Amino acid sequence: MDLRSGCRPRSRPPPQHDGAACHRRGPGGADRASNLSDDLILLALARLRCARTAVRTGLLSRRWRGLWTRLTDLSFSSVPPAAVEAAFSRVTAVSPIGAAFHLDINLPSRPEPADVDSLMRAAALISPVGLVFTIAPDAPYSYNGYTTNWIHLPCFQHATSIELDTHTFVVQPPEAGEFPALQRLSMSGNIQHRRHGHPLPAPARSRGQVPWPRCRLD
Repeated sequence: MDLRSGCRPRSRPPPQHDGAACHRRGPGGADRASNLSDDLILLALARLRCARTAVRTGLLSRRWRGLWTRLTDLSFSSVPPAAVEAAFSRVTAVSPIGAAFHLDINLPSRPEPADVDSLMRAAALISPVGLVFTIAPDAPYSYNGYTTNWIHLPCFQHATSIELDTHTFVVQPPEAGEFPALQRLSMSGNIQHRRHGHPLPAPARSRGQVPWPRCRLD
């Protein structure tokens, strides 16, 4: 075939294939990732031990999208409080009744106290049986007899284990309420004790494990 330009027609280049898509397809072209049962997918997501990574697996297959919301063991590492709280709202919308949640939250440094307070309240609504709550070091702190960097600890009705590591933020226990199921409490940070409704002159430094089989705050 002759062309006026004198150039020969070029053959089309071979189609480029997505390496990830090819890897997950079987010999017959079937999408193996999509053919997995929900139980197997949830098992794979649980082994990731990272909620953010579990969310990203939705790129593998449409069937994987949103399945992470059915996990009951949720770990958030260096995720801002607002993003963790948004994830909670998706989880509670599909969570089975009576699900035993375990939350492991590791916030980045320098979060806003109001955001941490809001996240704590959201976590209490999920009512986990286990809670690990950590704030990265180098959080803001100023102490002139009192501090404004408060974290208000709500009551967790079903928690059997709570571990708090708030570094320089001050944790204020609830003024009233119960932790009826609590068997283990581990605190590291500034724990503000209250006497007759008034804070002590200085926050008490608490580190280590405190056995607390049943707690009632009046």
